[in-house]
Amino acid sequence: MQERGQSERGQLEHLLQPTLSVTRAVSPIYSTRAGFIVAFFGSGFASVIMTLLNVRRLGRLSQDLAMVVAGALFFTLVYVGSGYLAATGGSLPLVGEVKTHQREVRYLLRGLALAYFGLTYLRHQRFYRAQDLAGNDPPSPWVAGIAACVAAVALSFAFGSLGAWLGAR
Repeated sequence: MQERGQSERGQLEHLLQPTLSVTRAVSPIYSTRAGFIVAFFGSGFASVIMTLLNVRRLGRLSQDLAMVVAGALFFTLVYVGSGYLAATGGSLPLVGEVKTHQREVRYLLRGLALAYFGLTYLRHQRFYRAQDLAGNDPPSPWVAGIAACVAAVALSFAFGSLGAWLGAR
């Protein structure tokens, strides 16, 4: 009788073993507030940089690389195109001439950056929720956010100048 009890216990022992194992610790990601503020005050490039930082912290670079590269290419084309239109006196639908409606163009660029942030938030929403549920505090975004904004200003200037140079030729 005791032999049967031990064999049943041996068979049920595997049920008590944890089935989910963590192969590596996931670093907490930057908060949604940080991503929103960086996208609002930075630009599309700043939003792409913050997304890349979060993707690296999650260890999902292979899964999200296409989204990051697509965002970087999109904003590169946007800034080269806006520089080109400003140099040639071109116009945008609903905005008008780029050179005389610079405020509207800035609002359009800010809206595109916020739209990109919204898309990346939707893609990573479950990670933000899991972090909140687990009670993990996000890291301080100051250094990363300021660095992303400074890099974004440099990239925006470089690609806008490239577009202006192409338009002046």
